[in-house]
Amino acid sequence: MMPNKRKGLPEWLDLISRTHPSEIEMGLDRIREVWCRLLRDSLSPDPIARKTVVIAGTNGKGTTAFALAKLLMDHGCSVGVYSSPHIVRYNERVQFNGQPVDNELLIDSFERVEAKREGTPLTYFEFGTLAGLVALAQFRPDVAILEVGLGGRLDAVNIIDADLAIITSVGLDHTEWLGDDLTKIAREKAGILRQGQSVLLGESLPEVVDEISSRLSCKALTVGKQVFSKEGKLQLRRSCDPADAGSLECDSPESLLPENNICLAVQGFLELLVQLEVKKYPESRTCLSQLVAGLSNLAVPGRMEQLHHRPDVFADVCHNPHAAVYLSKLLSRHRRRYRKIVAVFSALEDKDVKGVVEAVHSQIDQWLLAPLQVPRAAALARLQTEVGHHTKDVLSFRCVEDALGAAVEVSSEDTFVIVFGSFYVVEAATVYFADGAFNSKHTQNEE
Repeated sequence: MMPNKRKGLPEWLDLISRTHPSEIEMGLDRIREVWCRLLRDSLSPDPIARKTVVIAGTNGKGTTAFALAKLLMDHGCSVGVYSSPHIVRYNERVQFNGQPVDNELLIDSFERVEAKREGTPLTYFEFGTLAGLVALAQFRPDVAILEVGLGGRLDAVNIIDADLAIITSVGLDHTEWLGDDLTKIAREKAGILRQGQSVLLGESLPEVVDEISSRLSCKALTVGKQVFSKEGKLQLRRSCDPADAGSLECDSPESLLPENNICLAVQGFLELLVQLEVKKYPESRTCLSQLVAGLSNLAVPGRMEQLHHRPDVFADVCHNPHAAVYLSKLLSRHRRRYRKIVAVFSALEDKDVKGVVEAVHSQIDQWLLAPLQVPRAAALARLQTEVGHHTKDVLSFRCVEDALGAAVEVSSEDTFVIVFGSFYVVEAATVYFADGAFNSKHTQNEE
């Protein structure tokens, strides 16, 4: 008898997409049940790392996670990161010391979860989250950084009681799941908080977050209150513990990363060093400034990531008005150097396309529109209507790849091309500009 052939990673991803009829189902009972079975059989140690961090927020989760991971790694700590969604390869969701894990570890983790699922239906994200936790636990890192997928209170990642919780921002997104106003959404984000926990809060969060943090007696620090970025300096606390009144100052890094996320990452780094009882704590301003300067060259996938030179093409996963406001500020800075800004834009149907366009249109000279090739894609006619309210300089294309090719053709060295609107847009652009055929074609054209 022939032995059963082991499933490859693509087969596992197809399987987990079919194990539950809904893409999203809020609630922790099912995933917690399977996680407890995994723990009982020691298939995943608990805790999965010496210290764990859970990060929630509308925008800035990934940026904060990767900035925090870099600071820790540069200081000699081992770090695992679980984030979502990925840009091109699923492996990007589970990383150890800055590198995506290999297929074999993911396959092994999926097999372990399936063995203990015992018929319990899990969504794609729940199955992947459990597998990600099992995979990271194999490394036993100093720190595991876990990014919430949607909301907080009922998100799969919230089965973990973290040593440090971070809430980056609150804006209107996923309103059909989280609520239709900022207070409701903020309450869902604050669902990651635990009694007496160390907590970092982003700038200008709704009051309900502070109320929940106080009710739980959290040791909280807030950007703009106890943690500051001002006049090229970061003002920080030694730790979240109010009994540790020490403060620190360092130079801000020269970076396109939002100051809010830089503050959260650096303060989180200091807090974790105290929790880990690291002997080499950067007490001096010079030492800390040198560490933080490393963020200047941090490239976070899909967050103002440069994909091509001459013309300069950048991609950003900006897909809601809150993120579009910040993108608009970044584009205004680039106007000092570039004569023209061209946008390649598309979006999903359930997003606030109107709000995104209104927030950023004043910084864009020409729009290139195309529908996404996914079931939830916004129709080209809708994109044309929303952008058409603000400008007539619009070109439409059959697909994102055609729009990207046109962007290169119409651009010169003093043109800045921004590709944005969805993770799917960024994925298409990343693959397009990584394609050797594209590079060869355009080199021949230039010759």
